[in-house]
Amino acid sequence: MKLLVDGAQLQCTHGSKNSELAVPPTNVGLVGQATIATIADFAPVTNIAAFGTCSATGGACVPATSRWFGESAAFEINGVPALTEQSFCACTAGGTIRPVAAGQDLLEVTALGRGGTTAGGPDKSEASSNNPKEKKKPHERSPAAQPEIETFMYQLRLHDERHEPCAAVGYRLELESGEIIQGTTDGAGLIQQQLPKRRQSIRVVYAPRDPKFEIVRDVVVVPELTSGADYLAQLRNMGFDESDEHRTILSFQAAHPDLALTGALDEKTRTAIREMNDGQLKRGA
Repeated sequence: MKLLVDGAQLQCTHGSKNSELAVPPTNVGLVGQATIATIADFAPVTNIAAFGTCSATGGACVPATSRWFGESAAFEINGVPALTEQSFCACTAGGTIRPVAAGQDLLEVTALGRGGTTAGGPDKSEASSNNPKEKKKPHERSPAAQPEIETFMYQLRLHDERHEPCAAVGYRLELESGEIIQGTTDGAGLIQQQLPKRRQSIRVVYAPRDPKFEIVRDVVVVPELTSGADYLAQLRNMGFDESDEHRTILSFQAAHPDLALTGALDEKTRTAIREMNDGQLKRGA
């Protein structure tokens, strides 16, 4: 895995052309003659230049970026985690910015650190350097064990203002972590995405017809059904979203003839919701 350096090529999902990452000379780590980027290098224009025309706004790109994610677990510059080719950041216009070229082709992360070898030359560690002006290399920190994140298949049905399923419509998921996921619904208007297996609030943005008129929904991700609130949240995620709790449950029961129209979360209704959550039951439109 490579570190990002000054001049790394960046791509935005809404931009018409690539851009370059500008890293300040105050970043004391060097790869060859290039300074190494950190999670603090996200300032619009200063660090991240425009990406041509923005497909989200229809006008010229005006970057409005937030901090980077996906930083290195092993290297820091001035105590700030370095960026890697796996890093990404988001723009408030809806784009996700990722590197397409790290800016250097020879150095692997494992070759950096105290006593390591920089691209373009032999070992230039602080102990062997006689040049007081030579910039320091990144400080290596012991890589912490990265716990594997458990995920699950999250499903959400999108509807338009007439409550018709939004089939083959582009969407954007804005997660609590700052990550943005983009995709297209299936023929039944369903979003299906692997998400971290934990309860969280996310924002869903989509435009059923005109891209200029977006629908924004704040929903709750429910990986496991335990409380009555969990069951209701899952019903609403799947499109059974009425004005109150009673009507929401009734709309689900009406879509499944084997359920009595009680408007209550009886055990048979809860079982049907669990089966739907596990993908075992045909979903109502």
